[in-house]
Amino acid sequence: MNWIYMKNILIIDTDPSIDDAIAFLMAIARHDLFDKVIINTTAGNSTITNVTNNALKILELVEARHIIVNRGASAPLVKAHILADHVYGKMGLDGLDLPNPSMAASLQSSYDCLIDTVVQNPPGTVTICCLAPLTNVAIAIKKRPDIIHKIKKIIIMGGAFSEAGNITPAAEFNIYVDPEAAQIVFTSFPEVVCIPLDCTHKAIITKDILERFRSVSQPLGNALYILLKYAKAYDTKKYNFGGAPLHDPTVIAYLIDKNIFSTKKVSVKVDARNGLTRGATIVDKYNNKKYQNNVLLVDGIDDSRYFDVVFECLARYPLNQHHHNDECSPTYHE
Repeated sequence: MNWIYMKNILIIDTDPSIDDAIAFLMAIARHDLFDKVIINTTAGNSTITNVTNNALKILELVEARHIIVNRGASAPLVKAHILADHVYGKMGLDGLDLPNPSMAASLQSSYDCLIDTVVQNPPGTVTICCLAPLTNVAIAIKKRPDIIHKIKKIIIMGGAFSEAGNITPAAEFNIYVDPEAAQIVFTSFPEVVCIPLDCTHKAIITKDILERFRSVSQPLGNALYILLKYAKAYDTKKYNFGGAPLHDPTVIAYLIDKNIFSTKKVSVKVDARNGLTRGATIVDKYNNKKYQNNVLLVDGIDDSRYFDVVFECLARYPLNQHHHNDECSPTYHE
């Protein structure tokens, strides 16, 4: 009998608003699937200071003080930073005044943490989950392109294909904020799993689903309900969806149960030029140009099963801290 020590490490690259927070709370709750969760912040929905503090506040709320938070890029690679304060408020997590965290971010940068984590662990043990502009990942792979082949998988919430953009007519926010970084990521990895607005706009928080968040154990349930109600007011008014999309947790749900989603291998290119289509993700859906397929496009979702997975994860709070520490728990494979 040969026992092999295997790890399953998640690096969640994030700009915490409430969508991001629910996503990383889901991952942390599933310590049976993920041995270690690392949170890397980047400027996106709000400033790097705000989003880093938001991550720490959410972790404090659920007493997950064992989770490492690293502070990343404070601006996109080339252009000035564009905020989403029209959606999430000035701090990126407006609507409820959460207590200040007792812990601080680490002294290591997000991109150096990404490099070190991949280098120091066996190939195929680190998955990168991107819920934000792709600046940190682009910086890391520019510094150390040799890490690409060691990464198990990269999954991003970003892009818009048949669906219109949410920040411009052509572009989704995460890609639009730093299309130069997105271009580097999409052209560097042999395959990027991409969950675009085409998918997330089918995952709608209706009034009934919003009410379900109240059933999560306190103080988390009430906080999620209030923060979602505030943050989703903009999209509920903007779209005629009967609610607002819950974007970022799709990435974690995909890792938990791929059968919730439909996928297609396609070729995708990112438009980083200035102009009307800056930040657009252009898919060759019918293989017109015979480009190499570089994206596994997640284009469909069973929204009922998706929300069940979200609530199954959140139902695990409060966490049994005995199961958690900074060291990875081994999964043994015969």
